[in-house]
Amino acid sequence: MNIKSLFFWYKVIFAVICFITVYVIWVMQDTLQVQKLQREMTKRLFLGQMDNKIETISLFLQERRRDLKRLSKDERIKAFFINRNLGMSMQYGLRASYLQMIDTLKQMTSRDTLSFKALSIRDKDGSLLASAGFIPASLLRIDAHAVFKEGYSFSNILRLQNKGYIRIVENIKVGNNNVAILIGYLDLKQIFEGLLDFKREQVIDIISLIQGNNVLYSLNFFNFNGELDIGGLLNTYFMQGNDIFINKKGEFIAVKKIVGTPFKLAFFCKSKCLKPEITFKVFIGIIALLSLFLIICVWIVSLGRLKKFSMETNRIKNLLDSILNSIQDGIFAIDKDYTILFANKIIEGWISLDSLVGRKCYKVFFNFDQPCSFCPSRRCMSYMEPVMASMQGFANSNSWIEVYNFPFYEDGKELSGAVVYVKDITQKKLTEAELKRSKEHLERVVQKLKEAVRKTHELAKEAKQANKAKSIFLSNVSHEIRTPLNAILGLTQLLLEYEDFSAEQKEHLLTIKKSGELLLKIINDILEISKIESGKLNVCVERFNLKEVLNKIESIFRVQAEQRGLNFNIVIDDFLLNIDLEGDEQKFVQVLVNLVSNAIKFTSSGDVEIRIRIQEKHEKNLILRVEVKDSGPGIAEKDLESIFRPFEQTKVGKNIGGGTGLGLTLSKHYIELLGGRIGVESELGKGSIFWFELPFNYFTQLNLKQKEISSISKQKLNLKILAVDDDDINRMILKEMLEREGATVLEASNGEQAIEKCFQEKPDIVLMDIRMPKMDGLEATKKIREVFSSKEVKVVALTASAFEEDKKRILETGVDEYLRKPFEREDLLRVIYRLISNKES
Repeated sequence: MNIKSLFFWYKVIFAVICFITVYVIWVMQDTLQVQKLQREMTKRLFLGQMDNKIETISLFLQERRRDLKRLSKDERIKAFFINRNLGMSMQYGLRASYLQMIDTLKQMTSRDTLSFKALSIRDKDGSLLASAGFIPASLLRIDAHAVFKEGYSFSNILRLQNKGYIRIVENIKVGNNNVAILIGYLDLKQIFEGLLDFKREQVIDIISLIQGNNVLYSLNFFNFNGELDIGGLLNTYFMQGNDIFINKKGEFIAVKKIVGTPFKLAFFCKSKCLKPEITFKVFIGIIALLSLFLIICVWIVSLGRLKKFSMETNRIKNLLDSILNSIQDGIFAIDKDYTILFANKIIEGWISLDSLVGRKCYKVFFNFDQPCSFCPSRRCMSYMEPVMASMQGFANSNSWIEVYNFPFYEDGKELSGAVVYVKDITQKKLTEAELKRSKEHLERVVQKLKEAVRKTHELAKEAKQANKAKSIFLSNVSHEIRTPLNAILGLTQLLLEYEDFSAEQKEHLLTIKKSGELLLKIINDILEISKIESGKLNVCVERFNLKEVLNKIESIFRVQAEQRGLNFNIVIDDFLLNIDLEGDEQKFVQVLVNLVSNAIKFTSSGDVEIRIRIQEKHEKNLILRVEVKDSGPGIAEKDLESIFRPFEQTKVGKNIGGGTGLGLTLSKHYIELLGGRIGVESELGKGSIFWFELPFNYFTQLNLKQKEISSISKQKLNLKILAVDDDDINRMILKEMLEREGATVLEASNGEQAIEKCFQEKPDIVLMDIRMPKMDGLEATKKIREVFSSKEVKVVALTASAFEEDKKRILETGVDEYLRKPFEREDLLRVIYRLISNKES
């Protein structure tokens, strides 16, 4: 059955349901009309019963009030108060009147069950004089003045647990004076059950006594105990006539006033006779309607599900078609007779046919009249397992394909056919053939590479050995050159201090000193380049004061500039004069010295100016820009890119002569190592501006602790110093330098003598050369440290090595300070005074 047929039968069922529904409503209408008349008659009966009970209660209460009024005027009761006014006491004559009053009360309370339950007489001050009848004592403790509320002699109902009482009050008068109060108590339960003859079979279900909006007493009202707000209850009802209320369920509440009292009676009618009677016809009609409604709901739900199923089926079919057609390989399915059941667009495009469905696969693909003998689908359906095969392509085609065959089953049990996945692997076959050729070629190349790697390892080994030999060579050259340089510069400095030389002789000595310093700078530059090439250049971060650095630069270059007739100026931001920087001070100074030295050397007239300012500033760090401006010959544009290369000089530089061409190269490496940048702005004939930018951390609180002694004290050294060096000239220079400062100098030519002198003399400071015969300085220092601590004997290493790793290795042996040869007297004294300062602190 198709979808259209199902929709037709659904329409027929819906028409039948509508007819049955109309008939059931027509049958029920007559029954409901009869029930409406029955409810109206019940309502009239209810109102009639209510009026009778109201009248009965009203007459009863009026009768009880008249009884109490007559009792208040009884002579037997008044006699007690007349005698008491005459001054009689209970011992003399008043007791007989009192007993007579009590008997009168007892007679009244014992008349019948609908009479007073109890009676009491209270004096004007509220005290209890007499009582009769049974009533809980807690109800007798009342306020004597709480009477005649709202002009009635009836007070509020008194309640105790599930019992309730009405109070009726009358004054007892003697003459025109009120002398006492007479109170009567009526039992509400006896009144409601006895007087009203309440029964469950009646139309009225519940009767309650009301004052204002409060239910004071209720008979059979849900085990009533306490006040109930009648106003809140009536909010769920609506008025129908005077004092009659009805709710949606058809229940009645009637409220009527009891004449001559502040009370009302509320009648609750919840009897089943007021509710619609469900007759057999109505019951059958309701069942029929419910059944029809259920059938309609099921019909609507099933129709919706059917539509949803149809839409979902179409959606899944379209989705599967889209997925299979989007695959860039061929997919088709065949049954057990090799008839094509499905084929995607790709495989139809390969065969150049619009539709393959219903055709035989062997006829379409290979133009055979019967199934192929090599057909992998036959094996797949025979063994009922996946089969993969590679084969030459379809008829009249040179292509290659891979075929994956998978069996599929109807209802998961019986074999229905096979699904075939066809992949064009022509390119793969071509690639495999190319890869085979490439592999053979690669094997030949790999063999050549192995040979090249072997040779490379050999060359690397040779390079490593050469690099090691270069380091050893540089270390030896450094030591061999620095040692005599130390003697040349040291002796020159000592000779310059003599006053016996003429000006010309002193000029010659200064020339010797400058030549030695120039040679030392060349050696240092070469060693620095070697460190850069080997990647051994390190950064030493420390805190320094920029103002002190500039003062040092000024002291070095101002005299040189003035000797050449140049104006030398330093311009700096005020903020930079009041802070400390954190960075590599030594490299910063070296770059600045290189740039200023070049500017003075290449400028014949005019100005050399250092300008320092803040390029960027943050909370804790800044970027410092330093510019060195000169009025020299300038640099040609074609030379600007080459001046930072090693050993490169401009034409002007070559003409002037001097230098190795390494200063700017080292400066560039230093700046880049410190994370900055360097450059030059120049125009031929108009001077140059060399600049660099470096990042620094800064501190606004200056470091007040002096890092080193910048000015040598004029106080004489009162120290015993041991000078250890295998070179007699070096020992002689040390001895003369230190004795001029007042020190006592001892000498040793090797490590063994140094140890012996230390044990004998216990010097304050040992100036220890590192390279010596018999025992070197490092071994001698270790021996000394076995006996003397650093606080007892200070050791200063004197070495001609310029490598940083040598400094680290030397300091680890226990020396206190490190001084590199050649050095000036101020450098030596600065180290000695720093050791003295540390020892004293």
